[in-house]
Amino acid sequence: MKFQLLLASLLLVVDSVMVVVNGKPDPSSKANQNPNATTWEKCVKYCSEEVTCLLAYDNEGKCEWFQHENITKVKQTTVLEEEKVAFKKDLIQLFQVNNFSTSSCPSGLNPPTFDNQDAHGVLLIPGLYDNPNRVNYTIKYTDGTWEFSYFEQYACPTDFFVLLQRENIQWCMSTEITKDRPFTSFSYDAAVTTCDNQNGSVLTGATNAAEMEKIKTMQSNLLSWGAVPKESFALRLDGKRTTACQATPRTASCMTDELAATDYKDMCYLCPYEGVTSVTPGIADERNKVAFRIMVDTTSLDYCPSGVNPPTFDNVKASADITPYNATDSDSPQYIYYYTVSYSNSIWSIIYSSVPRCLPNFVFVQRESHGWCITLIQTSPPLNYAAAVQGAVDNCGKGILSGVTNQWEMDIVVYQGGKIYANLQNMPFYIRMDGKRTAECEVTPTTEECMSVQGFDTMDKDVTSFQFYDWITDSSAGATTGKQCIVTVFDGVNNGKQDFGECGDTTSLPVYAFVCGLEAAV
Repeated sequence: MKFQLLLASLLLVVDSVMVVVNGKPDPSSKANQNPNATTWEKCVKYCSEEVTCLLAYDNEGKCEWFQHENITKVKQTTVLEEEKVAFKKDLIQLFQVNNFSTSSCPSGLNPPTFDNQDAHGVLLIPGLYDNPNRVNYTIKYTDGTWEFSYFEQYACPTDFFVLLQRENIQWCMSTEITKDRPFTSFSYDAAVTTCDNQNGSVLTGATNAAEMEKIKTMQSNLLSWGAVPKESFALRLDGKRTTACQATPRTASCMTDELAATDYKDMCYLCPYEGVTSVTPGIADERNKVAFRIMVDTTSLDYCPSGVNPPTFDNVKASADITPYNATDSDSPQYIYYYTVSYSNSIWSIIYSSVPRCLPNFVFVQRESHGWCITLIQTSPPLNYAAAVQGAVDNCGKGILSGVTNQWEMDIVVYQGGKIYANLQNMPFYIRMDGKRTAECEVTPTTEECMSVQGFDTMDKDVTSFQFYDWITDSSAGATTGKQCIVTVFDGVNNGKQDFGECGDTTSLPVYAFVCGLEAAV
């Protein structure tokens, strides 16, 4: 029996309110209209409920609303001009301004930037998968104008996670498959360690019936997408029976659903990226301690700094990035994450920034000599091989039609292909990959050279072998029947396996996607 494990990482829940003021969007803004919102109140309500809406505008009785990419400035107007806008704003941050009580609405000049203090908010924009794009926005007020700035990243680390709503937090959950081939079983301790290495994730369980149904769906998908062998397997979940309850497992206290039988002694809490913004120093005899991760000059013989108020030694700012070292699989983040620690007024403050490694919807992987961004581009048939090569240039930031160099890349192709297969209601189709058999090898496909990468014209020169290709037959297949181009098949029988298809427009199965790749930002 093979074991998988579930991962989760934490996000803060965000509630929003609408703040109505006199104002007018900048003329460069691009509005959407809602003719069904016949009153201003209905327009504001619509924006509050529409996840992509950032601002509503009463344009002479017409309801206009704006997505974040279509609004950068709002000009303040007067009551006499009878123009109104409604800003979407974080409820939590709103009531923190000037230490207002949560039972009252804030007051001050120029709301939502009350008394000219920056306002903040978060939008969760649905994407192709169950991992929405998280848009953090800031509203600044200067000389009668509100300006928006944005920072975007996925709500969860990668598209392999799904975003779930718990009682008072949002939670990212995913399955992690053992990278060993043939498959090997995860021990409980190995599962805990693997999760701990995933950007501060933890081995997780289910808090409600909906989460358990999601876990069952994940388990079913692993089989239907061909990500695991078609045999019995299990998913590791959080929870290990205490030593005491191993001897008396049927007692009421050991069978409780209140987790009284779980050990939580000597807990070590790991704060993930953006999980903490400030730290207050304690005193020497207190048990609470924190450990900061910072960069130091390792070229020095004695590279451990000294001074008051570490890690900001002698009050000099400290910094670091949390890009995993030697990352070769799902440990690799979509962003290079940076943070700076500064010390002032007896408080350490932490400021975060990041640089995207890949375009949206791409997954970062580490190849032997460089980072690589890979994804499937969904298309409509017909799509011949030459069109797929050009499509990678046109749609992937001047990328190339990609192959795979490791198991993690193949897992990405199979996972995303499984999503498309489900969206097509299990209709059979091909995914085009890099690789077209040479004219010489069309004649002698079974020679050793022709069954290797050398027997194919390729764009992706990092692919030096077919080690991670799971052929339906072998790499000589299809040559005598005019099938010379490598494809991944989804047909209900060989889902996620590699084969050969026709290179032209007419194919045995329709082509609904191609594999696109390009070098990652460094």
